[in-house]
Order: sequence, then structure tokens, then C-alpha cells
Amino acid sequence: MERRRLGRTDLSVTSLCLGTMTWGEQNTEQEAHAQLDRAIGYGLNFIDTAEAYPIPMKERPRDGPSATSETGSNSAKIATIS
Repeated sequence: MERRRLGRTDLSVTSLCLGTMTWGEQNTEQEAHAQLDRAIGYGLNFIDTAEAYPIPMKERPRDGPSATSETGSNSAKIATIS
């Protein structure tokens, strides 16, 4: 897999990136782990776990947390590699 230098650093990342924003919303945790395993198996090392992209917020009950206090998905939790 092609790699590129990241900015002015000595870090090398793959030219492809795996986006994970919708993990936990549009797929299961098991599917997310399978996607990670496959990507890493191909040598991918660039994984975008941002949850800051605009997405439609879920409706909340009146007595529940406000929609603005919730991020869009569980991608960062699922993508954590220990």
C-alpha cells in the first residue's frame, strides 16, 4: 500500500484512510472490528476516528440530555487499539 509522509513530520501514513464516524450507528461493533482487522491486514495505518462532522442529531426525550451534548457515534470507543 502506498505511503506518504504526514506533513513535515517523519511519520508515514497510508494514502488511504479508514473513516469510522458511523461505527456504532450504521454497523455493529463486531462489524467495525472486522473492518479494522481487514484494513490493518492490508497495511492501512491511517484511521479517522473524528466524531465532529455534522450529522443529524437524534431526538431526545424532554427530560433526557440535550441533542447538542451527544456526539454522533461510538467510533472513537470502538476504534481504540490497545
